[in-house]
Amino acid sequence: MKHKTKTIVIIILTAITALLITFRIIYVNNTLYSIPERYIYAVNEEFECYGMSMSLSDYKIYSGEKLNNIYNNELEGMTDDNDIMFNLTIKNTSDKIKSYNAIASGIMYGYESGGSANPYLYQYFNPKIPGIIEIAPNESVTVTLAFPCDKNETTIEYVASLYPENVRVKLR
Repeated sequence: MKHKTKTIVIIILTAITALLITFRIIYVNNTLYSIPERYIYAVNEEFECYGMSMSLSDYKIYSGEKLNNIYNNELEGMTDDNDIMFNLTIKNTSDKIKSYNAIASGIMYGYESGGSANPYLYQYFNPKIPGIIEIAPNESVTVTLAFPCDKNETTIEYVASLYPENVRVKLR
């Protein structure tokens, strides 16, 4: 009888401990590591990201060959099979210097990452602007970004930020 009671007490204590651990994990995940709300904007729509105002314009997909031809073969070896290009305008509306890492921003094709900006084309189109852009208060900067592109993909989004806010611009 004592053995049976001891076994029941151990099972109950184990169940209570497992339940408490489960509640603790759920609490920590919901309060400390919350999933950010996703904001999806349209091309030419102004949006807030990292305390700055941004907008994306002049979106177009080029074949690497056509893009190279447009720029008199100066882009030989720098382009991908297809490149998606657009202008990103960033305005610092605060009273402090802000920075934005344009090179680390990304592109999404459906639910898959398309990678970050092409660093060779970034330097070609923005020769005087570093990849991490420092913007003085009340100033704006426009950069041209290019990403490798899968022309067959139906959903394409520019990812300005994943965390603490998930900010995207729907291109297609």
